[in-house]
Amino acid sequence: RFFDHFLKGEDNGFDAEPPVRLEVREDGATVREVRGEASWPPAGVRWTELFLDGEGTLGADAPGSPGVIAFATRSGRPSWSWTVPRDLELSGPMALRLRVELAGADWANLFAGVEKWRDGRQVGFEGSYGFGRDRVATGWLKVRGTGPTEVEIELGPSATWFRAGEELRLVLAGRWLSPRNPLTGQFPAAYEPSRAATCRVHCGGEQPARLLVPALG
Repeated sequence: RFFDHFLKGEDNGFDAEPPVRLEVREDGATVREVRGEASWPPAGVRWTELFLDGEGTLGADAPGSPGVIAFATRSGRPSWSWTVPRDLELSGPMALRLRVELAGADWANLFAGVEKWRDGRQVGFEGSYGFGRDRVATGWLKVRGTGPTEVEIELGPSATWFRAGEELRLVLAGRWLSPRNPLTGQFPAAYEPSRAATCRVHCGGEQPARLLVPALG
């Protein structure tokens, strides 16, 4: 119907279809819902801030006091987690705001991933690269400067259903979050590795670090 309408010019009603087809998944094999939407992100999204603290948790309230989490860019992988309090759909892009400081190098890669965890195990998704171990969303950015710098990392769009009690986990690293493929090399794409450095993530304070998520329901 799509090709008949746009290539052959047939008046078959396809132009009345919603412009967005949204598929909400619970995991890589389970489709929660398929529906049409008039816009993207969907109408009714509540942009919700989840704040990072210095203890490795995410929460709706900004930390009362500043904190710092430091990690090595070539081996470290800190995480922050939020237990979802009720059934919740997250559909749309996400954005991570951080204030970071580098020691030992004047630039580094930062890779951020949002994962879904259930019963102590990560829930895998098919994702863009088709290996069944993808995350809910991923983003990356090259950071420069040795002083405290505020950065925004855009994470790709997604549509995911979380049940009450499941965990949303934010992970951060100076390298690609997926393991290196011994046959094809760095997967899904090659990049210049970060130099050996320490990255300090500042949490709390006047400009608290936060993850912005698109909540529905």
